Amino acid sequence: MTALLGTVLERDGAQYRVATERGEVRAVLRGKAKRGDSRVVVGDRVQLEPEEGGELFGVIAVEPRTTLLERRVPEGRGTRAVAANVDQVMVVTAILDPLPIPQLLDRLLVVAEA
Repeated sequence: MTALLGTVLERDGAQYRVATERGEVRAVLRGKAKRGDSRVVVGDRVQLEPEEGGELFGVIAVEPRTTLLERRVPEGRGTRAVAANVDQVMVVTAILDPLPIPQLLDRLLVVAEA
């Protein structure tokens, strides 16, 4: 059986919502995807196989990422992946209430360019 390809839309605990050519499906990690060094994040392109019972799919592999948006880990050194394969970033901020913080906007733009 050929694996179904999809894009991760959301993580909900141990399950993922994945967009495929058949529509949205729920999936869980299996095999190498579960034992891999990096965790699956929103935007990852994944290969899926149906699980027994038919309601869930198993993520069996993660396709190579073209980009990775990361943030610093607050409790220590290193980074945590936030989203993969990001092509565009839009920053939305209030004009008056609350007042915009220029330094925050600068930080977000630097992250988006990196």
